[in-house]
Amino acid sequence: MEKILVIEDNKDYQFLIQSSLGSEYRVICADTGKSGVDLAREHKPDLILLDISLGEVDGFEVCHLLKGQKETANTPVYFSLFSKRCS
Repeated sequence: MEKILVIEDNKDYQFLIQSSLGSEYRVICADTGKSGVDLAREHKPDLILLDISLGEVDGFEVCHLLKGQKETANTPVYFSLFSKRCS
């Protein structure tokens, strides 16, 4: 089963993504950039869904860290804007 790593600090959005994709993919969630980088290295996901606006560090910096590591350099990363509200 393919693995998706979700790096998102909002638990509601983590739950939404897990509920939507969990039947077809193994979904792993991290709520901080650091834990996301660690989980990516450990689980080697097929895809990373990354929130742009994380609490302690933004998604761009996390992406830079992921792309700078041999284990995760070739893993596709898709940025999400779940934290932004539409009016």
